Amino acid sequence: MLESSFKGGTMKKLGTISLLCSLLLLLQACIAPDNSYLMELNRSGKWREAEKIGQDMLAKGKTFSHSEICETYFHVIYAKTRLNKKTEAIKLMMEYDGFSVRESIDPKLLWLNREMAKLKNELGMLSEVRHLLVTAMEENGKGNYPLARNLAETVLALKEAEEQQKAMAHFIAAVCSIRLKDIEGAEEHLAGFDALKSVLPQDHQAILEEPFVREGLEELKNN
Repeated sequence: MLESSFKGGTMKKLGTISLLCSLLLLLQACIAPDNSYLMELNRSGKWREAEKIGQDMLAKGKTFSHSEICETYFHVIYAKTRLNKKTEAIKLMMEYDGFSVRESIDPKLLWLNREMAKLKNELGMLSEVRHLLVTAMEENGKGNYPLARNLAETVLALKEAEEQQKAMAHFIAAVCSIRLKDIEGAEEHLAGFDALKSVLPQDHQAILEEPFVREGLEELKNN
């Protein structure tokens, strides 16, 4: 009797566990992948999976916002680049360039334009001027401020540099000057930026970050 009761209780528990497992699997199947998931896949080196899921997300683009789709483009292009599918990556990047300008990108995704520029640089899609600007941003991010400022000032000396590019070069050089505690250099480059910033769109990274740079300069002056 006890043995029968024990077996019956065990079977009920096993049945409950099996039901819970089935429900968990069903729940996981209902959760749609998002950009955070793609980012984790890329960080983990699971580029083929990121490429496949990201392309499926782009195919269902109508269910996502403009900014979400822009970020998905990045994750797919990143995965293709890591998989050495450069021709496909370049084609998708050109598609992204046409799509991204339709609307302003969410300010929370300030990193997106910077990272896309790095990928373009890696894919050989940038002119000499843009290559120098991207490299300057990368070196600034690494803390190599003298080199980053030198690269930005090289852009300013190039005749082929456009006004938008010169504005960005002044901005990078100003940031580096602050990091180097060079007040005079920072003021000079911010003045150059002021003279050119009207050519930049209002949602440009430099325009959005300008208040923080000026705040950094004021802190430097007061210390």
